[in-house]
Amino acid sequence: MDAFFKCCKNKELNNYFCTVRFNVFQRSSIERKKYFKELGDSKIYCSEKCENEHVNDKDIHIERLNKKTQDFEDEAMEMEKKKDYQKIKEQSDTIKMLNKEIIETQVRMLSHETKLMNKNNKIKCLEQELKDLDSVGRNMVNAIRILEEENNQY
Repeated sequence: MDAFFKCCKNKELNNYFCTVRFNVFQRSSIERKKYFKELGDSKIYCSEKCENEHVNDKDIHIERLNKKTQDFEDEAMEMEKKKDYQKIKEQSDTIKMLNKEIIETQVRMLSHETKLMNKNNKIKCLEQELKDLDSVGRNMVNAIRILEEENNQY
């Protein structure tokens, strides 16, 4: 083992400590133990139970991290859904507004078409009246000619 005291850089540290139970052991005590696992830098597992607990703690910690990761992903997806829902709602509102404008425009166009048809009908009626008046005027001119001719014959 190559660990040294921080205060005395030349003095080798002969003690080990368990990273799970935080027990401190001398080198000679470790050599007499039935089981220990050296991790380096004076760190050990002082028993199989400590190693298993540490491994289990790691597994539990990994499970917690995985759960937190899943929760975060679920939350992110939910936020994304809300964001998408908001966009869809805004687009839906825009579509409704545009449909309303289309209907209003169609109503105005129909109103203008109706007015135009009424004016066209009036124009046709006035054209017919004009033709009738023109015909009456020609008939009157012919009648005046005939009367003048008859008057000139006498």
